[in-house]
Amino acid sequence: MDKLMMYRKIATAAVVFTALTSFILPASAQVATRDSVAGMTEQQVIQAFMRHQRMQQWLDSQKSAIDAERQGAALLSNPEAEIVYEPMTFDDGSEENETAIWLTQRFAAWGARAHRQQAADYKALAESADMQIKVRDQLTGLRLDLYHLKLLQARYFAHQQWVEQLAGLVSMSEQQVAAGEQSKLAHFRLQQELSAARLTLIDIEQQVIGKSAELEQVTGMAIVDIAEPLLPAHLNHETLNTLSPPTETPELRLLSAQQKQLEAQGAAARSKALPEVSVGVGLRQIDNSQGSHSEAAFQVGVELPLFERGQYQSARYEQLLSAVAIEHERARQALLQRFGMVKGQLKAALAGVKQAQLPNVDTMLKTATEAYWLGEISVSELIDIQSTQIELSEQQLTQEFAARKYWITLQALLQQPMENLR
Repeated sequence: MDKLMMYRKIATAAVVFTALTSFILPASAQVATRDSVAGMTEQQVIQAFMRHQRMQQWLDSQKSAIDAERQGAALLSNPEAEIVYEPMTFDDGSEENETAIWLTQRFAAWGARAHRQQAADYKALAESADMQIKVRDQLTGLRLDLYHLKLLQARYFAHQQWVEQLAGLVSMSEQQVAAGEQSKLAHFRLQQELSAARLTLIDIEQQVIGKSAELEQVTGMAIVDIAEPLLPAHLNHETLNTLSPPTETPELRLLSAQQKQLEAQGAAARSKALPEVSVGVGLRQIDNSQGSHSEAAFQVGVELPLFERGQYQSARYEQLLSAVAIEHERARQALLQRFGMVKGQLKAALAGVKQAQLPNVDTMLKTATEAYWLGEISVSELIDIQSTQIELSEQQLTQEFAARKYWITLQALLQQPMENLR
């Protein structure tokens, strides 16, 4: 039966990474420098996570438990062995002793056992889909954390450059003050800005270290640098327009399996209204004054469903089936709405990134600095120009990260193969 094998495919599909890597970075969370070589890929991080969290062993254990429950549902009820000894004394004083050994087996003669087997199979499908949901959600959370670290690292590099530029300005300002070519107030203003920028850099550094430590805890390795860009490569409106809403997700498969399971359980409950048959075979031995003799015996038992006919269980399963059907339809509608919403958010984020594209920041800052030394602008104007550039850079990074988050969410909804999640 094809459906009986479907759950195996679902459980297998939950494990999309089986090749593990031995590439391990030094076990210390640290902030990468601008001269860092290309770092770890997203796939390497996921493989490290799967290995460190023993995901394969967990999935194998869960699958074995599902198999055990399925196999148990297919078993017949245990046979009953019975020994009966019946001594008898007659009026004439003679005695007769009867010993009987019986072996009785109950049968689900009207399909109840088959329905229970079907219910167990569909329960296995539901549990396998639930396993896939858990793996998918964990990997989605890991990817979000990974690119959050990428965002913090990018912010650190930008502010590090800002601090270096301010430090150069302060150094030159000290020379100008010593030569009497600049006021001490302007020099003090630059020093204040440098101190504030250094405090901001320290704060960002602490965030990088904290996020890196979180990832090291779940992957077992320190992630110094990430090879993938913050903004998904080759992602544009044309690519998004080719994506269609998913028609099947683990959540929908889980609910569909639950519906089938309830249908089978209801059928098993209704079968209780039919007589239950049991068959017994035995051996009888009779001992009396004339000697002893034995003979085979056979009996058929029929349980009359006068009171318990599965009516209450059947009614319960019917109501549960109606509730799950409603939940399935709501989940399908919610999936379509969420897909459209996330797709729209991603398009808006990509548009924001495009609009926030900055001109050559280094050239602008250099021009502003030269204008300051020529006396064309004040120190406050110089700092305002530089602060605005830093703020615009922050906004652009934020938009890129937002686009990456929406893309990861969209991929989770589409259940795309992990090797294509780039």
